[in-house]
Amino acid sequence: MSSVLIISENGKGVPLAFRLAQEGHIVKVCFKDNEARVLLNKGKNPTVVGAPKMLEQYDLVLFDDAFRFSGRSVDEIKREGKAVFGSCSLSEKLKEDINYESRVLDTMLNFDFKNDPTEEMFKVQLHGWFDSVSFRPYFSLSLPYERLMEGGKGPKVGCAGLITWCVKPEECELIKRLMEPLTPLLREAQYLGPVQVHCEVGEDSHLYPVLRCNFNYDHIYTWCELIKGPLFDFLWDLNLEVQAPMLVREDYALSVRLSAPPFPYQEPEMKVLKGLKIPEPAQKHFFHGRLSCVTARGSSVHEARRRVYRTIDNTVKEPEVQYRKDIGAGAEGKIEKLKTWGWLDA
Repeated sequence: MSSVLIISENGKGVPLAFRLAQEGHIVKVCFKDNEARVLLNKGKNPTVVGAPKMLEQYDLVLFDDAFRFSGRSVDEIKREGKAVFGSCSLSEKLKEDINYESRVLDTMLNFDFKNDPTEEMFKVQLHGWFDSVSFRPYFSLSLPYERLMEGGKGPKVGCAGLITWCVKPEECELIKRLMEPLTPLLREAQYLGPVQVHCEVGEDSHLYPVLRCNFNYDHIYTWCELIKGPLFDFLWDLNLEVQAPMLVREDYALSVRLSAPPFPYQEPEMKVLKGLKIPEPAQKHFFHGRLSCVTARGSSVHEARRRVYRTIDNTVKEPEVQYRKDIGAGAEGKIEKLKTWGWLDA
């Protein structure tokens, strides 16, 4: 049993807190936004703490996003305790200053990006894990579904679902061009945690990407389906000087977001999603917070889709809960296009 502190801006990291608690660890969450405390609501584990103090008592410290806590930078907090995952001064700059992000991308990637999308383009998320010195051999690609309703209709909600699979860097031209060149920048920042690059991809070009050094939701949920072992062990190994062998599955992982009206126009009523009665065997596939997320994996996109919607059909009975029923649809065609265009080895 280990002790984990999650420093949360507005509750995004609550699902990670529940997952780490399920794995048997003592988890405490410190909220920047005090209104987000209702997400834990007098729970025994994880619990709420008022401020990130006495950091030496924790085995892991995670930021759930890039932000300053009480005016203090992440680097200031890092000097007081253990290694901090998921944020650094670079993370803050990338989030706060789009001009800085553009300068970084122009300098580090040295690629002629397009500014105008073409009809053939679609969004791809690249994900890697950096150990403050180099990328670990854990790369993955994700295809996001950004709109609330089936068929890509309705308002954009960030992510209504995701399909994720692992790739080897030598087999993915996107990783070679858009992630590996960032190594010197990340090493200088001594960043520890997930790295993500989002871009629109076409046959021979891609748009200006978005670079972030922080946890991505829903990617971290699908990643939990792909790693062979507990999330805590994966994060712990990331901070070790000796690289552990790659322990990830060669499967496809899929996530489906659950919400309730009046979302996305207002935050959903927490009592609806908190009231979901999830059987014990299915709990490892559910992530609970302001929104809930259900995950599954399979040897094919079709199999992952079948499993995730079977789980939802068997467990979610509340009529108020809303979710897309077409997450994963069209993904196989997009993957084939990435191979045809040369971004992925066939």
